[in-house]
Amino acid sequence: MCPKGLSSVKICRSSAAEPAEAVPPVPITVGIGASAGGLVEVQRFFAAMSSDSGFCFVVNVHHPPDGPSLLTDILSRYTSMAVETVVEGMPLRPNTVCVFPPGGGLVLSSGRFKFDESAQQRRPHYSIDLLFRTLATEVGKRPIAVILSGTGSDGTEGAQAIKDAGGIVVVQEPASAKFSDMPRSAIDAGVADLVLPVELMPEKIVEIASRSSFIAPRDQEALLDEELRTIFTIVKTKVGHDFSSYKRNTIMRRIARRMIVNQKEGLDSYLAFLDANPEESQALAHEILIGVTSFFRDPQAFDFLTRKIFPRIFSAGRDPSDPVRIWHAGCATGEEVYSMAILIQEYIEQQKLDAGVQIFATDIDEKAIGHARTGLYSEGIVEDVDEERLKRFFSRSSEMAGR
Repeated sequence: MCPKGLSSVKICRSSAAEPAEAVPPVPITVGIGASAGGLVEVQRFFAAMSSDSGFCFVVNVHHPPDGPSLLTDILSRYTSMAVETVVEGMPLRPNTVCVFPPGGGLVLSSGRFKFDESAQQRRPHYSIDLLFRTLATEVGKRPIAVILSGTGSDGTEGAQAIKDAGGIVVVQEPASAKFSDMPRSAIDAGVADLVLPVELMPEKIVEIASRSSFIAPRDQEALLDEELRTIFTIVKTKVGHDFSSYKRNTIMRRIARRMIVNQKEGLDSYLAFLDANPEESQALAHEILIGVTSFFRDPQAFDFLTRKIFPRIFSAGRDPSDPVRIWHAGCATGEEVYSMAILIQEYIEQQKLDAGVQIFATDIDEKAIGHARTGLYSEGIVEDVDEERLKRFFSRSSEMAGR
């Protein structure tokens, strides 16, 4: 999907009930997504995965909503772990493979699966995104997302949610995938932490999970100031951005994720790695700059703009030849600035105003700016943009066809 008609936007940079059954502790959870054509890759993954990792695997393979699925039986041939079709109320268990039935619409709530028909109706072709989003929200330990062979872009937006939650995203090497669209979409969006052939994924995931806690409490308190100053200096020297004013908790979460991805134990080890590898400074900077954004992300803020701010900006007596100029700083990948442009266009038409508007948007993240400039977004935006606005302000792009 890409915005249309917004050419003036310039992107520059009760009664007592029986007690509920106790929910067992949530194990490290690995969500696996593939399209129906990626079944062979799913089989190869479990053939290489040990059966005693202690992980819970949740598998979502695209199937026709009303069609039969033999996936549970098929995967049972490739692993000695328990392989079960997900049913209402099922918890996440260690050394278990949970297989989504056809039709999807499953989410996690308080440690158990439940059907959410409305969620799936809103995004019928994005069930992997839904899976990853619910793992990011509900799984306490760092979740892991695995994107295998498949057509389309399902999984990319959900993988971003996994990263934002401190989890890890592992993507199949496109050259080894029968259908490379889904892996390529995740890589192009910058959400892939590791890109590997399927056979190498299980060992790497076990290694990552075994090093899930790198920064000791002593490091977090006594050594943080000195080490953070060193990190900021290295990144500023090699990338040019100064992150010393960022919130400490945010910085530490991002550093911890990079340590996990690079399998570095202790801040000293990571500092040496960071200093010796310029590309890691770029990766850490990109990690810190992760933009959590979406169309109309904060409805209350946009409502306030429409009711209180726009009437003041477009006040009576304003010279129509004097355009309104708006600067949107920190625009990330563009969703929020395009949202503002849509609202302004609607307001001008509703009030029958004669007004010119110029919107300038900037960001220090070059990858985000590049995305914003293209104005291309996946069909997953139907979650945030109503049908009327989709029809009016967006058009299907040939560049996104099949995604």
